[in-house]
Amino acid sequence: MENRRAMQRFYLHLMSIVNVNSEKPESKMNSQYAVAENICAGGVYLRAIQPLGLNTKVKVEIFLPVQEYMISMYKNISLIKISGKVVRKDDAGMAIEFDKNYSISPLLWLD
Repeated sequence: MENRRAMQRFYLHLMSIVNVNSEKPESKMNSQYAVAENICAGGVYLRAIQPLGLNTKVKVEIFLPVQEYMISMYKNISLIKISGKVVRKDDAGMAIEFDKNYSISPLLWLD
């Protein structure tokens, strides 16, 4: 079967937090942990206990571990913050299509 994806996909298992992106106070309570199973420049598939509805706008935080030798040198890990919307869902999770708002930041490593 031919792979027709436009972007290279990386199969990972990264801890993530998904938040509904809304100004409504009740939406702030709708956050959950998820596992980023595969990711590319255009989106991510998140394994989640309660996948959100189609077209739900979300903010996703993905935690990137730093290899052990890097931790001793830099004492940090990285956090990617991305926003987007749910474009597909199934019983196991949801696919998020990214928009252009993102940031990559170091986090202090806690000893």
